[in-house]
Amino acid sequence: MDEQFFKEVRKMVPIAAVDILAVNKGRLLLMLRNNEPVKDVWFTPGGRVRIGETLEVAVLRKLKEETGLKAKKVKRKGTMCHFYPARALASIT
Repeated sequence: MDEQFFKEVRKMVPIAAVDILAVNKGRLLLMLRNNEPVKDVWFTPGGRVRIGETLEVAVLRKLKEETGLKAKKVKRKGTMCHFYPARALASIT
């Protein structure tokens, strides 16, 4: 979807996304974000869920896209809400 249209959608509705807690030998993978919201903050990999995609499929896709890694197994841990700081919200308006 075109970026301007996506910005308009984000103003009106929540966007389903996944955050991936990629753990190997007790170590959690964090990445320095290149994009808003929360650019230049260490964060877990993840991103938007596509229409028709399960959360598990979205996790596998985003992990591969963002890190080149493949998960051995996916275990759903729970849900959460992100409320980004004003600087991040200003970048999407």
